[in-house]
Amino acid sequence: MERINGILFKQMLESGMNNLSNHSAEIDALNVFPVPDGDTGTNMTLTIMSASKEVSNIETPDMESLAKAISSGSLRGARGNSGVILSQLFRGFYKGVKDQDVLTTETVLYNNQQRYFILKKSCRNLLILQLFCFITLVLQAKT
Repeated sequence: MERINGILFKQMLESGMNNLSNHSAEIDALNVFPVPDGDTGTNMTLTIMSASKEVSNIETPDMESLAKAISSGSLRGARGNSGVILSQLFRGFYKGVKDQDVLTTETVLYNNQQRYFILKKSCRNLLILQLFCFITLVLQAKT
């Protein structure tokens, strides 16, 4: 079983941010929710960049400090509806991993349940909730 510590998770966040940034125009073109205004990729990129900036200030990363920085940084830097929704996903992530030293498949699955409840409270968009449930089912099938 793969275990993800704070150092690896920080690298994964940076890689994910770069990947999102590299493909933001494609996401903008696909934009259909929450509002079809063509800027979802850009807004998500700006939001995750704000989270990454806060994470970069952490010299010795552990899961709690990283998750808290991602949550607060993404909320403060949220752009547009998609950025706010992304920040709520990270808020749920923080609540699910703040007491963990490392991430495993089991902690990620539990964490998805936490994020679902946060999203359900903060987001009325049924499509996003259905997509999130699908991702959780895929992860469960792989364990």
